[in-house]
Amino acid sequence: MSIFNEYSCDNCGSNEMIEIPNIGLYTDGNPIHVCKKCALVMSRYRRSAEELAKLWDDEYV
Repeated sequence: MSIFNEYSCDNCGSNEMIEIPNIGLYTDGNPIHVCKKCALVMSRYRRSAEELAKLWDDEYV
């Protein structure tokens, strides 16, 4: 099971996105997408809030 979830556009809610070619060379392999509807550039595959909370425990606060 992956720790990453697929998200729709944070701005308009669209699921129509284009992955920026070759961007993984600069993002340690993480894909970056552009929304076809509103042109927001975003990371479509992200950890859930629960997974992030596990990473940021009291040690970091």
